[in-house]
Amino acid sequence: MRFRLTVLAALAVLAAPAHAQVSFHAIWGSGLGDIWAVGGNGAAAHFSGGAWSMVPTGMRVELRAVWGSGPGDVYAAGDGGALVHWNGTAWSTVATGVTRDLVAIAGCSASDVTVLGQSGDEREQPLVLHFDGRTWTSSQRLGVAARAAGLVAACPGLVFAGASYFDPKPNERRNVGVVARVRAGTWTLSGWNGQHVTDPMVGGTSWSRIAGGGGTIALMGIGDNGERAIVVSSRAGGWTRVPAPTDLPRNADLDRAAFGVADGAPVLVFRDGFARWVGGQWQVVTAETRNAGMEDASRQMQALNLRQGQVPTPEQIRQIQQIQQAALAQMGNIQAMAQRAMALQLGDDPAIWAPASGGFYVATEHGRVVRITGDDARVAFDQMCLNPSMASMPQCQAPTAPASSMPTPVRRPKAARARP
Repeated sequence: MRFRLTVLAALAVLAAPAHAQVSFHAIWGSGLGDIWAVGGNGAAAHFSGGAWSMVPTGMRVELRAVWGSGPGDVYAAGDGGALVHWNGTAWSTVATGVTRDLVAIAGCSASDVTVLGQSGDEREQPLVLHFDGRTWTSSQRLGVAARAAGLVAACPGLVFAGASYFDPKPNERRNVGVVARVRAGTWTLSGWNGQHVTDPMVGGTSWSRIAGGGGTIALMGIGDNGERAIVVSSRAGGWTRVPAPTDLPRNADLDRAAFGVADGAPVLVFRDGFARWVGGQWQVVTAETRNAGMEDASRQMQALNLRQGQVPTPEQIRQIQQIQQAALAQMGNIQAMAQRAMALQLGDDPAIWAPASGGFYVATEHGRVVRITGDDARVAFDQMCLNPSMASMPQCQAPTAPASSMPTPVRRPKAARARP
């Protein structure tokens, strides 16, 4: 028991979350050597292949979306119609002429970019801005009132999902949803079309999240029966229902979780971990599951039934040594455990970006970017580490065993380098 308490105490000290100046709301990259995270007060963090840095955007609003066609063509959008463009050297303001909060960006090329403006409520249509390579226009209309869930590129078109509510009777209120596709500026709807449900699989759920990647599109929301629903697009063009996870930690608030697609499968990122749909079931990873070796060691020690002050026999000593060696082999060193535990403190309202190469990145409310590979999580960047006085904090130390192709956390602005 003393062994377990000693490790837990060390982890509690090393993995305690630190205050960050800004929260990140969105993350995207053109590749593993070009990643952007944007968030509060116009913040933008950039990984350019060697180190992370904060890049001024000229904005002071919450930035909630980021996307680009390549390293020299990136857009970030946010509250009050804010839109900025990165040309590879600096950010510049794009005049949108709108005051709606811009919540999503997607596109197929530098001359085909769509930005989604959130509706005021489910009775108002979302705003759609489109860039054709020369001019931004807001003439496109979805054709149905909805609460926006997001945009996903499905080139040569885009897919939009929204949550809509309607009252067919004064004492009845139902959740309905819509999926809209646009081609050549024309939107087509499935699910709820503003008058009735045309597709029960889509129309019977109020969608709050949409994600895509690797040719797969996934939706998450609340069904008309009040239960959480997840569907994934099939190759035949229809939708397949995925059961919602049931064994998540008690504090995993899915209403504030990130929803993504990694390697063609749905992923949920919640406050203290994540769940990935693999082989027809959900695999849940938290700091507790990563530290299972320590828990096993504690149970095995208790099974020896040693009383206070009792001198163990030679056989019991041998068993104790085996238990501790096995636990240490699973846990690695305490610093690595602390780094993993801290990385899995993902907070509320995280954001996810899943590159095609496998694994995914998470941007958090703590001002961190976390790289997740398999069931391993490491802090790739922490904004606080740009302050030299914070260089000794655990999150500012190089990972003990960095994941493949994972950027090294910044320790000092002038000395930050990627691990060879």
